[in-house]
Amino acid sequence: MKDSKGEAMKRIPDVFDCWFESGSMPFASVHYPFENKQVFDKNYPAQFIAEGMDQTRGWFYSLINLGVGLFDKAPFEHVIVNGLVLASSGVKLSKSEKNYTDPMELVEKYGADAMRYALLSSPVVKGENLQFDDENISDVYKKCISRLENVVTLYEMNKVEGVVPNVSSDDVLDIWMISRVHELVKNSTQGYDNYLLDDATRGIGEIIDDISVWY
Repeated sequence: MKDSKGEAMKRIPDVFDCWFESGSMPFASVHYPFENKQVFDKNYPAQFIAEGMDQTRGWFYSLINLGVGLFDKAPFEHVIVNGLVLASSGVKLSKSEKNYTDPMELVEKYGADAMRYALLSSPVVKGENLQFDDENISDVYKKCISRLENVVTLYEMNKVEGVVPNVSSDDVLDIWMISRVHELVKNSTQGYDNYLLDDATRGIGEIIDDISVWY
């Protein structure tokens, strides 16, 4: 085979695995060890990394292999591994097949918070695959976002100007609602501290239901 100048081309016999440069990211991105030693020492290992299950054999493997081999410790303290987001038919999402709606169209229609909540409260954040369609976002918008907007609108209509809400009420519903808020803060904090994103977010939908239906 010849190049554009008519000269013979030959294959380079030894080639690095294409994932090597990805695995080198923690130090290569700051040009360590040639410079920025303080920057590298301050930021290595990373507090957490996040990537898909399908990267386990590529990026994850080369990352930890190089990190342990060069620095005698893993390049991350915690790892969040997500599963694959599949089409509603169960097949992998594909640009060529166009078997999914442009995410920005869903954001324009339902808002970014609905998209975030639908994904973060799903099994995909624990490495499981998720069959996804537009109804996932639509349901979250109807059950969470829209209901919370209605609650806020009702509050704005009935609030008395200049009156500060009393957080030491003796009313049993007030006591219960305040308790539920503290419970949500506690559970969400524990979830985030333990890198369990679904535990951290799922309670938001539950408390919106409590506010809308009961409170």
